[in-house]
Amino acid sequence: MLIDNKTHGNLLLELKKIIKETSKISVLSGKFSLYGFYCLQKEVSKLSGFRLMISCWDENILDMITGSEYENSLKNKLTQSYIAKQCSIWIKNNVEVKAITGRMEFPPQNMFHVKNENELVAFQGGSHFTASGLGAIKSDTYEINMAISQADATTQLLGWYDNIWNDANVTKNVKNEFIKYLDYLSEEKTGDNIYFITLQNIFKNH
Repeated sequence: MLIDNKTHGNLLLELKKIIKETSKISVLSGKFSLYGFYCLQKEVSKLSGFRLMISCWDENILDMITGSEYENSLKNKLTQSYIAKQCSIWIKNNVEVKAITGRMEFPPQNMFHVKNENELVAFQGGSHFTASGLGAIKSDTYEINMAISQADATTQLLGWYDNIWNDANVTKNVKNEFIKYLDYLSEEKTGDNIYFITLQNIFKNH
């Protein structure tokens, strides 16, 4: 099944349908934003088996976590601090986080793999773990994802994921760094601090 978050299905709705309280989830994503987590918070907050592997981990990680320009409508609700705190709690208690290092040339692809007791489902393609990538908000990006439920294919994809996850030469544990960024975003900021952060976000794309 093709999912493009426009005329052919919606990734967020498909994930909400398939995720259960006992699901084991493995995600590969180039980007992760607070608002991507917020869209799926109800579904993932109690899961004990969640692996997040980020393929683009660089000096711009803080900007990535706070969301893209497509997520400005969510940023304008001024709930960033609250969502960051909730996300930090979730990461601390429920999630393993690794990043793919620069020593590996990695193709631009993302994957959401859901393992339930009697089924495996994978969504593979262009959607990042962000509100726009999940299709929760409109964007100008044309996503293309394939939903895969065949047992052989989904098992092979999970094995491929496991090989990368377990390769210490390719990935590194960034959970503590990730929590540090989230805790920074959840802190109360002074008026001047908020002013300069706002200016940075306004002009960073100009």
